[in-house]
Amino acid sequence: GHSLMIEVVAIRQAEVVEASLRGYRARITVRFVSEQITATRDSTGRLIAGNPSQIVDVEDLWTFERDVRSADPNWLLVETRAPE
Repeated sequence: GHSLMIEVVAIRQAEVVEASLRGYRARITVRFVSEQITATRDSTGRLIAGNPSQIVDVEDLWTFERDVRSADPNWLLVETRAPE
């Protein structure tokens, strides 16, 4: 019954932090630093987390993968996580 609102205000940085090739599978991990607004509401609409009026800095690691033999140039998002 909860709803989550995320608004990405800006992406301040995108940096490749790791890249590898295993056989024909290429993987790349990108560190994103963004400014976001987040708010979680319960089933009645009451705010239970976040602040819909406050911008916060968020850092994420996204890992993409693709078969380098493929004619399809698109990368598949295979993992997202917060930095340790």
